[in-house]
Amino acid sequence: MKNIIQVSRLAVAATLLATVPSFATDVPLKDDASVEARIVQGEDLSFKLMFSNPERQMLDVAIRDENGQLLFSTRTNQEKYNQKFDCSKLADGKYTFLVKGKNYTYTEGFNIQTKTTRVAVAE
Repeated sequence: MKNIIQVSRLAVAATLLATVPSFATDVPLKDDASVEARIVQGEDLSFKLMFSNPERQMLDVAIRDENGQLLFSTRTNQEKYNQKFDCSKLADGKYTFLVKGKNYTYTEGFNIQTKTTRVAVAE
């Protein structure tokens, strides 16, 4: 019996390469120390956006692609915001989280990139 080695490409579902650190850090929003936001990168193509808003100010939360197209948008005045975003269906590209209030703006960018791996498979 002859072994045939076939070289194929194995597309990894998608690897999220983010410009945010993989650990949580508090990042105060510009011009307003009463609101603190942080983004935590998950292991499964997800991000968790969290912020405290003790004065319960109205905040706009959005995700935009590199062309500025709005992919997600909500308004909230929650005292504590904790939302997980599944990014597994997003195409490769650059994206931005945006939290905006009357006197401040917080943005954090991230990239989604598919990696390919070559493997040898004996049949």
